[in-house]
Formats: sequence, structure tokens, C-alpha cells
Amino acid sequence: MKLQQTPLSLTPELIAKFYKRDPANGGTIPDAALSGIEAAMRAAFEEINRVGAVGSQLDPTVTPQAHALRVRDIALKAVERAAGRLDAARAAAMADIARIEAETSAPPAPRDAHAVQMEAEIRSMLRNMDAKARGAAIAKAISDGDDLVVGAFLRGPAMLTGVGEAEREMRRGAWRKQRHPEKTDRQERLQKAIAAVDRGGSAMLAWTRQITESAAVQLAQAGKDRADAALAALNQAAE
Repeated sequence: MKLQQTPLSLTPELIAKFYKRDPANGGTIPDAALSGIEAAMRAAFEEINRVGAVGSQLDPTVTPQAHALRVRDIALKAVERAAGRLDAARAAAMADIARIEAETSAPPAPRDAHAVQMEAEIRSMLRNMDAKARGAAIAKAISDGDDLVVGAFLRGPAMLTGVGEAEREMRRGAWRKQRHPEKTDRQERLQKAIAAVDRGGSAMLAWTRQITESAAVQLAQAGKDRADAALAALNQAAE
């Protein structure tokens, strides 16, 4: 049973470029989430390679039809194992991204009643500005590192400051990059690695369909179903 080669998008080396490099020696800096993704990709790559090897070696002791069904069953189990590993690695990376987003969502919250009141007044002031003046004020606060104004803008509901949710998230992203460049960089690298996992997973499923939906497997399964039905009828007649 001739199969396509293992999808190149499952190549684990694709993840290597998402590690941060040590400026001193150029080596990769360890990252548990990326290591997990790389290991899951390697396992998936090897699983598909093993299925390909089985598919290319026809067992002389079985019929071509039985061989086709055997390859299908092995492929389905292999993909189930590989998908489980990829999903777990993806979930771990997503959890890290969620932690980064929570830690970098806004400046520290005010600790006293006066600061809380100031934030409310700042939001009211921003809401009453025209869009151009408000945008300039927020951009300046971000540039100047004015946590009081930035915190007031990012913490309350967007409508309290006169902007839409999309604009506020855009401003949050700008503040993150300025205040937390290391964490933002890692977040972006993890997001790219997750996108690579998704591409690899999709390619793996498409690769599997070449087996499960192939004419050889469909004909073999139809023949097996007929044989099973005939055997069941004989057994029933003998009772």
C-alpha cells in the first residue's frame, strides 16, 4: 500500500526557530513549553513514519485487502496517540500565554481609596475628550510610563473611557510591548509555535485520510462486511 511521505509540517526542527537565543553564545535558552511542543512534534513525526513503513511492506501471509485494513487500524491508533501528545503540548503553551496575558494586562492596581477615586476621574476625563485628544493622551501616558493614567484606561470597562474594546486592546498591546518586552516576545514566539502545531496537526489528519478514505480500504472494508454478514447468517442458520 503506497503512502505519501510524512508531512514536512510535522518536522520537529521547525520549532527550533522559536526558542530565544542567548546573545552571549548564540545557543537556545531552555523553554519548557517549546520543548514540550518539539517533543510532541517529534513523536508525531515518528508515529507517521512507522505507519508509512508498515504500509510499504506487504506481508506475504495476508491478502492485500487484509493488509489495507491493518494499515488503516495502525494509522488510526498512531494518529490518536500523536494527536493526544500534540493537544497536551498545545494546552501547556496556551496556559503559559494565558499567564503572560494576566501578568501583563495592566499596571498594578491601586492600593488606596484616593488612587481608586483618581482612576475613576481619569476615566471620566478620557470619556469626555474627543477621539483625537483622547488617543494622544493615552499614547503619551504609555510613552511616559504614566501607570496611573494607563491603569485607569486599561482596567475599567472600555465604554467608561469612551473607546471601543478593539482600540483598548490595541493600546494594551502597545503598553505590554513597552513595559514587558521579554514576556511579550515569549508570548509571540509561543503563539507562532502553536500555529506550527496546528498546521502539523491538520497535515497529519489529511495524511491519515489518504488511508481511511482510499479505494483499497473502502473495498477491503466492504468485502469484510460481506464476509462477516455471511458468517453471521451461517451461524444463525446452524443454531
